[in-house]
Amino acid sequence: MLTSSTFGCNNRRHPHRQPITSPPRNCRNKTAPLVVVVLLGLYILTLPEIPETATTPETELESLWQQAEEGDVAAQIGLGAMDTNEEGVPQDDAEAVRWYRLAAGGSTER
Repeated sequence: MLTSSTFGCNNRRHPHRQPITSPPRNCRNKTAPLVVVVLLGLYILTLPEIPETATTPETELESLWQQAEEGDVAAQIGLGAMDTNEEGVPQDDAEAVRWYRLAAGGSTER
């Protein structure tokens, strides 16, 4: 004999003496939140990993500086602009001119 307690529902409106074939309506969705949490957890496990080394302005500046030293004209112009406009570095017109000259293929002498 199936009773409301068989389904884990302790609702007093369903006496234990009456046989039922399915759980009472107000007791049916007790497992729905658990299913949602499990499915969400499985979805999160399938997401790609986030790289541990996030870029910071300092690492971007170091990378740009290295590219400029290796002869990348765009990086040289970018560093010149940064030195001129105080973008991430203190304003240094002499250093800006040096980077612009390197980009133009000129001398780096001051």
